Amino acid sequence: PFFMGFGTLTVVVLWTPTLLGMYGIPPAATAQVVAFNGLGAAIGMAAAGTLMQRFGVVKTLAPAFLLGALATIALGREAASIPLAALFTGLVGLFVGLGAAGAVALSSLVYPDAIRSTGSGWAMGMGRIGQTLAPLLAGALLTRAFRDLRTNRIVNVVFAVLLLGSVALAIMAV
Repeated sequence: PFFMGFGTLTVVVLWTPTLLGMYGIPPAATAQVVAFNGLGAAIGMAAAGTLMQRFGVVKTLAPAFLLGALATIALGREAASIPLAALFTGLVGLFVGLGAAGAVALSSLVYPDAIRSTGSGWAMGMGRIGQTLAPLLAGALLTRAFRDLRTNRIVNVVFAVLLLGSVALAIMAV
């Protein structure tokens, strides 16, 4: 979940301007669209603890990544519209940010006291590896056969990654 969540947040911030530019959206507008991702992520991360306490870990975190995946699909389909791209980018930030922050809290519950700091540190390290590798993968996909956005192939890849993150969070929480 750390690898997938933090990797997705990074890809959205780094590659959304390129993807929107392919639809002819000017750079100034893409910067505004990406700002909604940060806003959504801040809200999702702030709400993670409260939602986990109220609804439980699995009922909060697994759907968060799944909803983030659906918002990613919607972003890919509506990238030509600045208002819709901003809305869906914000929703990706909200849901994936909620899932990623919730995973951090969950790691403190999963590991026993004797290895809690080590386990949480390794989990966060996996998130950093995801932040490093995910943009490289997105760049490779855009460079190769995934150039045509109308096929939404790169969006489908991100969807699959977030779906795996949702499953991983559910397994981790059990």
